[in-house]
Amino acid sequence: MSSSAKHLVVIIDLNPFYWSDKVSSSATLNFKQYLKIIIQFCNAYVAFDINHRLTIIGCSNNETCFLYPDPTNESLIVPTVTQTNLFEQLFVIDRIVENNVKEFMQNVLPSQTSTGSMITMAVTQALCYINRLIRDAVPGEKTSYRILIIQTTPDTSKQYMNFMNAVFTSEKTNVPIDGCILNNDSSLLQQACDLTSGIYLRVPDPNGLLQYLLWLYLTDKDVRKMLALPTKVAVDYRPACFCHHKLIDTGYVCSVCLSIYCDNAATCTTCRSASDINRYLIMATEEPFHIDHTDLGDLESEQLYLEAANILQKLQSDKPSDAEWSLDDMEANIEENLQDEFVQEALTQDIDLAQYSEKIQDQLQIHEKAFVQDFIGEANNIANLHMQISSCDKILESMDHMLRNFQNNLANISNEIRHLQHYSAELNIKKKNRELVRGQLTQVVDEMVVPQSMIQIIMDMPVTERQFLEQLHELSHKIKFVKAQSFHDAIACQDVQEVLEKLRVK
Repeated sequence: MSSSAKHLVVIIDLNPFYWSDKVSSSATLNFKQYLKIIIQFCNAYVAFDINHRLTIIGCSNNETCFLYPDPTNESLIVPTVTQTNLFEQLFVIDRIVENNVKEFMQNVLPSQTSTGSMITMAVTQALCYINRLIRDAVPGEKTSYRILIIQTTPDTSKQYMNFMNAVFTSEKTNVPIDGCILNNDSSLLQQACDLTSGIYLRVPDPNGLLQYLLWLYLTDKDVRKMLALPTKVAVDYRPACFCHHKLIDTGYVCSVCLSIYCDNAATCTTCRSASDINRYLIMATEEPFHIDHTDLGDLESEQLYLEAANILQKLQSDKPSDAEWSLDDMEANIEENLQDEFVQEALTQDIDLAQYSEKIQDQLQIHEKAFVQDFIGEANNIANLHMQISSCDKILESMDHMLRNFQNNLANISNEIRHLQHYSAELNIKKKNRELVRGQLTQVVDEMVVPQSMIQIIMDMPVTERQFLEQLHELSHKIKFVKAQSFHDAIACQDVQEVLEKLRVK
């Protein structure tokens, strides 16, 4: 049975602005050591399993580049055994990555002032490359893919939308994203790893980067279940606003297109919606609202209001838009409303419709606020219900896992029973065959064997004794039987023929 291939795409942050600050410091990791550690990790990954495949993408502040594989330059590199003891493929990886990194760093424009790296572009290129590999794969071949991002520079909020779209694409195609950062924590990378079931780690000591890479990122997703992984930290889920591209804690969301803004602007720049009523306040926290990890007695009012706003937003989106109304619907609606007793009372009492409409609108707002307060009051019960449903889901999942294991055990027992039945049938056949052969062999052996009593009687007793004559007659019968069997090339006749001949001569 052939093993499935495992493909790893490593994205390396080669931003020169980060490493230029590390040149003067000798206590921390420099760029040469950083590149050497990554090459050692890639060599270990390739040598770990014959089915491992590797792709390396480098990114800087203004561009990205495929560092490996490079078929054009691979043909120009001839490994020399006398110069190195490396495996041939590892030697090629070292030289290809070193040459391409050198050429890539020479093309970095010094005039660029952006300190952020093109991580989003590299992730997009990796997903496109993986999609091409999936499309060109042989039918029936099973291949798993994984992306590892080694980042040094801080996040750039302008890449938030594009990066999250790439993360959602990776989640949909079942491609985990692992993140390893040497600088401060990256909220975008944390969200990517959490959404795609990857591993995020901020390296506490850059000098131990190789040990962390080999510990966490050398194995695939299935093997990690048996490893002692670091404690999962809270994920920073703050979004970036569409107006200034900055991470915000509190903002406003458009109910039409769900665009997020830091200020309650009059018009949405995305969908051009000009209604302030369709805006709802959102409040983001560094840790998402999970019922399983939150004490119900300590729920903040902001989180409860956020849940209420989401419900109201869903109810608002269910209302028909102006484009969905036709003239016939409007006439039918007017006729229906004229039959209402409150409308008839307003028409008979000569009430100003504009003022009456404003009064009704104020009452609607009061009832809407009351509805929000009622929802906030029941938030604990809703959260408790959600917690119970989540607990039931976990129990059902464990029961499903238990039943699957029981089914597998039953299948193994069934196979063992069939094997025992087959083995028992074989033993029964052997027993019957031996019983059939035993009767014939017993008769032949009795005819051929010369007992010790016969030898003593013939050798010691006088010829006039009756027992001597009986044994002599038996000896004659055995000699004739042996002569008859000797024509069939029976090997047993040779063992007793010499004894019978000596007794005949006597």
